Amino acid sequence: PMNGAEFTVLKFRVVNATSSPVLTIPPVNLATVVPIPEAQATNTREKWLFSGNGLNGVLIGNTSAYTSATTFDLNTVNDVINLGATEIWTFHGAADQYHPIHIHDVQFFILDRKDSLGNNVTLKSSEVGRKDVVMVGPKETVRFIAKFDDFWGDVPYMYHCHINVHEDK
Repeated sequence: PMNGAEFTVLKFRVVNATSSPVLTIPPVNLATVVPIPEAQATNTREKWLFSGNGLNGVLIGNTSAYTSATTFDLNTVNDVINLGATEIWTFHGAADQYHPIHIHDVQFFILDRKDSLGNNVTLKSSEVGRKDVVMVGPKETVRFIAKFDDFWGDVPYMYHCHINVHEDK
C-alpha cells in the first residue's frame, strides 16, 4: 500500500509456450567503464551541506561557514567550470541528515568516503562505476571525480539535493 491505497504495479500472465521460445540469453558486450585517475584532475572544489535548524531544505556552501551557503537561485551561477575540465569535488555532510546529491548532465566516480570521525569507509559495490547521484551522510565526507566534457546548449550544470522537498526549495 502507498499512503493507504493499493494498486497493481505489474501483472504477469503465463501462457502456453510459443513455437519459437527463447531458451538462452544471447551474449552481450557491455561498455568498458574506466574510472578517471585522480592525477587527471585540473581543479578541486569543496561543498558543505547545511540543513535542520528550521530549514525546509538544504543549503550548499563553498566553505564550512553557514554564511557561505545559499538556496537555489536561477539567476545565480555558483561555480564556473571550463568545458573539458576534470574536477574532484568534496561534499561535507550536514550535521543531521542524509542528502542524495545529484549533478545534471555529468557522471562521476566516487573516490572515497570518510565517516564523521574522518575514518575511511569502504565503498559499497553499488558505489563503484559511473554515478550521477551520491548519498552524503551526516557529518560524512565524500569525494568524487568528474569530467565536464559535454553540455546541452546554454543550460549550466546544476547540482542539488535529490530529496523532493529540498529540490523544491
